[in-house]
Formats: sequence, C-alpha cells, structure tokens
Amino acid sequence: MTDFKVKGMSCAACVARVEKAVKNIEGVKNVSVSLMTASMQVESDIPNEKIIDAVVSAGYACEVDNKDTLNSAHENPLLDEFLNLRKRFTLSLIFLLPILYVTMGVHFLSFPSIELLNNKIFNGFYQIIFVIAIVFINRKIFINGLKGVAHGSTNMDTLVALGCLASFSFSLVQLILCVLQKDSGYFYFESVGMILTLMTMGKMLEAKSKLKTTNSLESLYKLLPQTAILQRDDKEIEVPIDEVKVGDIFIVKSGALVPVDGTVIEGSGNINESSFTGESIPVSKIEGSKIIGSTTCISGYVKCRADSVGNDTMFSKIIELVKNTSITKAPIARLADQISGIFVPVVIGIALITLVVWLLLGADFYFALTACISVLVISCPCALGLATPASIMVGSGVAAKKEYCSAHLKR
Repeated sequence: MTDFKVKGMSCAACVARVEKAVKNIEGVKNVSVSLMTASMQVESDIPNEKIIDAVVSAGYACEVDNKDTLNSAHENPLLDEFLNLRKRFTLSLIFLLPILYVTMGVHFLSFPSIELLNNKIFNGFYQIIFVIAIVFINRKIFINGLKGVAHGSTNMDTLVALGCLASFSFSLVQLILCVLQKDSGYFYFESVGMILTLMTMGKMLEAKSKLKTTNSLESLYKLLPQTAILQRDDKEIEVPIDEVKVGDIFIVKSGALVPVDGTVIEGSGNINESSFTGESIPVSKIEGSKIIGSTTCISGYVKCRADSVGNDTMFSKIIELVKNTSITKAPIARLADQISGIFVPVVIGIALITLVVWLLLGADFYFALTACISVLVISCPCALGLATPASIMVGSGVAAKKEYCSAHLKR
C-alpha cells in the first residue's frame, strides 16, 4: 500500500474523478481517496510514476507521501490552507459590506441613505468595483471550476463559477443597457459577492475542522519518545530514537519512557501500561517479559533488547490506524462519493431544464434566468459529499484527543 498526496480537490466529485482515473489503470488492486486529508492510498504492482501521471491527467497535482510517521507531526500544510482561507474570507467580507449597505440597507430605517447612490448608473458602477475585488480575491474558485471543465469533469467550484458568471454577465448587460438608456436595469452584483463570500466561509470552516483533527493526531505523536539510552561497549549512550535498531540493547530507568518495543534481558521494574490497557496498576516486568514502547517505567531499572522500532512499534501502529481511518472509507462514504460524482452534471442539467421550461411557460427571460441561476447556487456546496467524510474524520480526531489525554495524564 502506497500513500500519495493529492492537491486541487475541492469536493466529493473530485474524489470520484481521481479514484476513477487510478482504478482504470491496469494493475491497480485498490484505491481510496480522502477529501478531508487530501491523500490517497493505492494498492498496486505498478510504478508510482504511472499512478501520478493518471492523477495529473485528471487535472490534479500528485506526489508520493514519503513522510515518516515519526516526523510527520512537524509538518502541517492544513494550517497554511486555513490561514489563507481566513484571509480570503476577511477581505471578501470587507468588500461585501459596502455592497450590502446600498442593496440591503434601504430596508432598515436606521441606515442613512446616500443620495448619489440613488442614481441607477452610479449605483451599478459602485457595486461592480467591489464585486471585481471579491472575484479577484476568490479567483481560485473560478480557476478550479474552469480547470475541471477543461479536463472533462465538473465539481462544486464549477457550479459556483457558473452561477457567479451568469449573475455577473446578466448584471453587466443590464448596466450597459441602463447607460444606453434602453433599460431601467436591475443588478445582481451583490449576489455574486455574497455567494463567493459564503463559499469561502464554508471552505474556511471545513479547513478548521480538518486542522483540529490533525492537531489531535499530532498530540499523539508528541507522546512518542524522542531519545533512547543504548548500551554500547559497556557504556550508556543517549541517541535519537530513529537511530535505534532491532537487536540494540537499551536501558530504561525509573521515571523514563520506554523508547521502543522489546524484551527484558536484565533487571526488573514496574511499568505503567495504562495508555494501552486502561489498567492503572503498574505491571511488574522481569527477565523475559515483553515491554511496550511509549509506556512509563514507574520504578526499577531494566535492560532490554529492541524487538520493534520506528513505525513497527505498537504505539506507532495505533497512530497509523487512527490516521488511516480518515483515508479508508466506510460503505456509506463510498455510496456518498458515487452519488456526488454525478451530482454536479445533474444539477447543471436541471438548471438548464428550469430555464427552458419557464421560457416555454411564457415567463420573460429575466425571470427564467433568475430561476436557472437559483438552481445552480442553491445546490452548493454538496452536503452529501462533505458530511460523511467530515463526520468520520472529526470522530477520529475526538478519539485521538481522548487517547492523548488518557496517556498524558497517566504519565
């Protein structure tokens, strides 16, 4: 099983497309993609480069995840993603408020009106300036949406981009007709700004949820011992934990953490294994007893032979299981992905049908287009594709946090 990092996914439809692209490769036995962790696990007998090429051809960036379990806690790209989205949301909201003042403020008696803004043409240009700023701040939504179309696929950003472009184009035409004094003009610029701002807020909250979960997982990494005392040439030498090899003789003193899994070959001691067993009473260890890494020596002095090191220790495997819970999928999550894979094109089709039906029923183009845009916008984001993986990931994060608190307090 090989781990990959996939960048550029924005919704469950992206997940379905990546999985389909990899599954179509001959020699791939199993593939699982996680939107929450932007990762992919592939079981295959083919070179990694072939898998990466398939993902890139589908329109996403991909690379092998070579991070070691012991060191992966030191890097967290989700923090950069959350900070970037929070900055985008803040700036979008700042530019949105002046638009809402002139479009919504009139409905509140306490809002003073600005006489100049009562001029339809000036009002239109006033709104378009702020909307262009919001579009520029959130240009990534349009880039991702149009990139998906270019690669023959659609995603949630595609719906947002289409809805916003339709609203903006219609409002721009109305403004031009107003300038030419051929129409009174009715604008939807504030809808474009509102949609983009709310979408960015949703992405920010999603990133925050993922960040909290990974922080809980990182708390478990902090419980891993960082050093070990080895016996070499009848001397005790403290070395970094990643230098410990299978067969090395290590020493655990009273009050110290057991660095790796091993077997006691000399001495005796009482070990607190409550972080694994839940039993608060220390376990007595004598010659021949098995000892578990990341447990605490309450009293005594033991000399042990290393049996499992690095990612092969029991505690590291527990962390890896928690980590993989966010990648592997329950049957309900796979069903959600299958539905989400066809959700976007179905919504676009329904929107076009809505436009045509209203025109056939005799409604004017203005009303029909409004209904069409409403269908596009109201379908974003796809709660079905986000709720299931998000709930699984948050649940895993809560479990990881409780495990950390339990182990940390008992130490």
